[in-house]
Amino acid sequence: SVYTSRSPGMRSRTVGLLALSVLCLLWVNTRVMLPASASPSGSAQLREPPPLDGELEPALARAAPGGPGGLVVLTFGDKGYFAALSNFVAHARAAGVPYLVGAVDADAFRELTLHGATAYLTPLARDAAYAFNPSNSHDSNSWVRFARMRTGEVARIVRLGYAVMHSDTDVAWLRD
Repeated sequence: SVYTSRSPGMRSRTVGLLALSVLCLLWVNTRVMLPASASPSGSAQLREPPPLDGELEPALARAAPGGPGGLVVLTFGDKGYFAALSNFVAHARAAGVPYLVGAVDADAFRELTLHGATAYLTPLARDAAYAFNPSNSHDSNSWVRFARMRTGEVARIVRLGYAVMHSDTDVAWLRD
């Protein structure tokens, strides 16, 4: 799904092409992580990206250096999904798509940023009492909190002026 604060017709073609480019490259069980020095587009960066401290704004500035108005492909995960998150990051980078990972725990944030991925700590990662249990059903407290957090984070990023395409890491997009 693509969410934007702009009119519905704007960017639809760009979003479709970006979705096709990045997500048709996502192959299940690929565990490739690009070197931390690689830029998302594969070319040298002209300026140093802002440091990642777990906050959303510096991560957005790194993901979409053009600032508000840009597209960000957003996904979420915790340490249990690190292989899938790594796969998502590697393929988004290879396609040159601006991506952002919302880390649901501090371990995922630490591992992602050690590998040079653009990530931030979600509100759930800052809640010491929260523990995501992927075996929980969709009506469990853990899952409901996770789902609400994702929706809230998409809305927060849209309010900051970005277009957001949210996708789970276990989705393969084959065409627009």
